Amino acid sequence: MTEAQADAIRQLESDTRYASAPATFTWQSSCFLISWLRDELVSSGWLDETVLAVLGDDIDGRMPFLQEMLSGQGEKFHEFRRRVAPYLIYVPDGTCFGALQAFAYQFGEALKRAGYEVVYAGKDEITPDFVNSLVGRTFRGIIGFQNMSFGLRLSDGRYLYDLIDAPVYDMVFDHPCWYGDTFAGMPQQVEFLCVDRYYAAYIDKYLHHRAVFFPPAGEKTDLCDMSFAEFRNAKQSLITYPVSFMGTCTDSLDEDLSVIRKQQPALYPLACIYVQKMIQDVRRPQDVVLRDLLSDPDVMRRYFGRDDSFSDEEFVRFCKSWAFLGRDVVQHLRKKVILAILDAGIELNVFSDSFRIFEKYPNLHIHPGVDYNDVEQIYRQSLISLNVMTGHKAGFTERVADIMLGGALCFTEGTEYIDEAFTDGENIATFRLTDEDIAAIPARINELLSDQDRTLEIAYNGMKKAAEEHTWDRRADKFERLCEKI
Repeated sequence: MTEAQADAIRQLESDTRYASAPATFTWQSSCFLISWLRDELVSSGWLDETVLAVLGDDIDGRMPFLQEMLSGQGEKFHEFRRRVAPYLIYVPDGTCFGALQAFAYQFGEALKRAGYEVVYAGKDEITPDFVNSLVGRTFRGIIGFQNMSFGLRLSDGRYLYDLIDAPVYDMVFDHPCWYGDTFAGMPQQVEFLCVDRYYAAYIDKYLHHRAVFFPPAGEKTDLCDMSFAEFRNAKQSLITYPVSFMGTCTDSLDEDLSVIRKQQPALYPLACIYVQKMIQDVRRPQDVVLRDLLSDPDVMRRYFGRDDSFSDEEFVRFCKSWAFLGRDVVQHLRKKVILAILDAGIELNVFSDSFRIFEKYPNLHIHPGVDYNDVEQIYRQSLISLNVMTGHKAGFTERVADIMLGGALCFTEGTEYIDEAFTDGENIATFRLTDEDIAAIPARINELLSDQDRTLEIAYNGMKKAAEEHTWDRRADKFERLCEKI
């Protein structure tokens, strides 16, 4: 038996932990292995004995399945063939401070620890010749990270990935409205893993693809294995940044509205209404706010001169054309949070030159940007670390997990999912982006700073919960259970 075959058998054994796999491994998986290892069994003289052992006392019931496996044909055979093949993970480039690249490797290594074979393909390796070489091959799955190549077509119009025997998964981190109908133009085998439930709903409703909520995660640190007393002592010696924020802060809302005023003067009032509604209703995603606005017959008549609503296809195109306004509102509200903190005199440590717009504040400490692989050290050295979402209203981000696993108290904008998964004041601190909540942020931070033991206790609880539920190892488990259901 080759090493690859031994690895494949171990994958089938790993599958016994998930869903219905235990019931099928006992004899159905063995039938597949008889087919797959037939040459080895014949040469060793063990074929007949192995067949009899697998069929047991139910020869009539099991023989048809064994014959199907021996034929090397049929969906069941190919399902098992995929199960013993490796995962192929496309590794993105180093954009976003290397975050997506790190996710690819962290997720891949977690799948390896779960008992699966993984091969990686970096961006420079994914040439046309490489992709063409995949035709006819089998993989347990192909996983991309906002990978736009899954829509590649051949000259005859067929999707290239339809010619590869593998389910395809693409992790989506931004609101899908940014991509217009790009996702809709991918083969149906592509399934999207989204950081936000609303993003999955958008893809399902408007782009007609299967999409599921599958948030990113983080990696455990040595702090996670400490008792609270050990953790408190370690953190007290590490804390360099009482309050930190690992993000950017810009505000181009007025500028972008001015562009609309010049280029689409008839729609400028509607754009202002849309922006105001997003600011007022901070719990809903931008596409839901926009769809509600465009569902008003008066709006459609006044701004578009029609009595009917946009079709789904028209809405997708329009949503993309104004996607930047959603981003602008996020940054505008983030700026309000930062200003509330700075105006209160709280010392804030940031790690991006984008904060130069606030450099008049003596309590703002601007540090050089940090590559994603180095952010853990910042969280280890922080007592509190701030997080403002990038438009996620029912989602979760790696920053929340990383802050917690680094031993800092995560003070974050809440989402529907975070409110379900964590408890404010017990293992996390949360706020909303309403004017009232933003105004209360400085008092909450000062309260946390004034009682360091209590703050470290909340941070410790959050770290333990994240280590149990929000690591890439837990995501690998979730992914395998998800694959069993697909």
